[in-house]
Amino acid sequence: DDLDALSQVIKSFIKNGEINLKDLNKCLNNGDDREMGELAHKMLTPFSQIGDNPVVPILVKLERLINEDLVFEEKQALVNSLNTESVVIFELLKKAMV
Repeated sequence: DDLDALSQVIKSFIKNGEINLKDLNKCLNNGDDREMGELAHKMLTPFSQIGDNPVVPILVKLERLINEDLVFEEKQALVNSLNTESVVIFELLKKAMV
């Protein structure tokens, strides 16, 4: 039914988001800016589809790492914000599924 399908989409969004966040944090620690930008690009569409949220502007800034450079502290601050805001969204979505 429709609720089961929606639940599966939400579960997939959360699972993929958590995996991508973990990978993005690894890229930050390894100094792989290009890969970090590509992951941010990959994450941008799904997060954009859930409406206006604080994650999208962070991902847009991180996506620029494909072609631009930021100092480590800026990247770290963006990734920390992304981690925090994503967890809030994931938790809200999990509660909505109950």
